[in-house]
Amino acid sequence: MINGLGATPLMELMIASGKAVPKLQLEHGLAVDRVYTGSFMTSLDMAGFSISIMKTDQAILQLLDAPTRAPAWPVGVDGLYYFLLLLLPFVFVFLIPFA
Repeated sequence: MINGLGATPLMELMIASGKAVPKLQLEHGLAVDRVYTGSFMTSLDMAGFSISIMKTDQAILQLLDAPTRAPAWPVGVDGLYYFLLLLLPFVFVFLIPFA
């Protein structure tokens, strides 16, 4: 997880993520299964970011990918279903004309 501390733009967080992931994989031999980049826990307008690494197994990955209603948590692979349910009413409004 690359966590912005408040004042760091998302573009800079993505650059940090792009540098950290290959370093973890190539230099430290770690398998990177998920990367979450954003401002998850901030400190007002503090500059900088933190990097958190967690050892996981298949059960933990399934929990991370589970659907959630948490507004700031990124939607995982399996969480896409919940996202589509949120968009479904808007799709019908714009794609199906009213009679």
